[in-house]
Amino acid sequence: MLVFSCLPRSSPGRYPPANEELIAANDDYTAPETALQAQIDRIENDYPDYDEYRYDLDPIGHDPHQPASYLTALLQYFKADKVQGEFPYDYYILNVSLTNVTVNTVANSLLTAEQLEMDNIYLQTKGSKPLLFGGGSIDGSPSTDLSGVEFVDGEQQDNQNTVDIALSQVGNRPTSD
Repeated sequence: MLVFSCLPRSSPGRYPPANEELIAANDDYTAPETALQAQIDRIENDYPDYDEYRYDLDPIGHDPHQPASYLTALLQYFKADKVQGEFPYDYYILNVSLTNVTVNTVANSLLTAEQLEMDNIYLQTKGSKPLLFGGGSIDGSPSTDLSGVEFVDGEQQDNQNTVDIALSQVGNRPTSD
């Protein structure tokens, strides 16, 4: 019987602690699992203003024999109140919220009607500099090929049509001295 010489004097494979202690230790381990599951179950009620909820969750729960076997192997006899924290049940929740307030949203709330009209003109005409910020093309299609395009002081020349549209708008007329 050398095989069982390191085991407690009770029957081989039988938990030596009292059943009440095993149950209490398991209850201590189960409590945070139950609280976490309840929190997850309430997510959609607690945060109702979302269009979609996505869950990527590991199972919550355990085989009650796992903590009982672990504690018995570690300590042989134990009292549940003495082993609390022996295997902490940690869980982490990261909440990420992103609200993109675009420049257009800010412009609409801060600019006067005349300024908004000018803002729209500049957006439509791309300030007569559609390629200023690199890439793209006048028609909006992606391109990084600027061969054949001449710029003078950062402006594309021969764009009189765009200039005429901008000049025809309120507040964008040349002032006379």
